[in-house]
Amino acid sequence: MAEKEPYRLEAVLTLRQRAEDEAKEELARQLRALRLEEQELQKRREALAAHQRKRAEWVREQTQQLARGGAAQDMQRSTRYGERLRDEETDIQARIPPQLERVEVQKVEV
Repeated sequence: MAEKEPYRLEAVLTLRQRAEDEAKEELARQLRALRLEEQELQKRREALAAHQRKRAEWVREQTQQLARGGAAQDMQRSTRYGERLRDEETDIQARIPPQLERVEVQKVEV
């Protein structure tokens, strides 16, 4: 009977070690997933900022051209371009909240 006790203890320790290793692996996987989601969120925020800078530069150029007395046809074309920039900016902004939500979900899982 004394011989069985070390075996049982060893089996329990082995099971405990496996469970601990699996928990560590799962935590590492979740942390990697969180890091990826945060990187994607940062990428989207940077894209939005870059687009906003591009649009602001366009507005400055249009203001200068208008001050110089630009042609009406050119102004109409640029207005359509400005609307497209505004729509793109709205689209980029709309992609940020879902990504932010995914980051928050990953934080809860970790």
